[in-house]
Amino acid sequence: MSIQIDGLSKAQVILLDIMWSIDSPEVYGEWKQALNLKLQNMVDVLEEMVVLATIDQELDQTQDFTETKELLNKFVL
Repeated sequence: MSIQIDGLSKAQVILLDIMWSIDSPEVYGEWKQALNLKLQNMVDVLEEMVVLATIDQELDQTQDFTETKELLNKFVL
């Protein structure tokens, strides 16, 4: 599955590349904890964006959930 998130900054793309490259939840958690608070918050936002993009993609591949999509779009950052 491929996810597309538009409008990311160069720094966000770099963080996402790093996030995708980490192989285990334990290493991911250690990496995230080692970041400063500002970067941890950015990673939190990126995690939510990935979740929302995944949900959006799943909805696109299934039935017409127009009302659900409209509600989800209210929470897209």
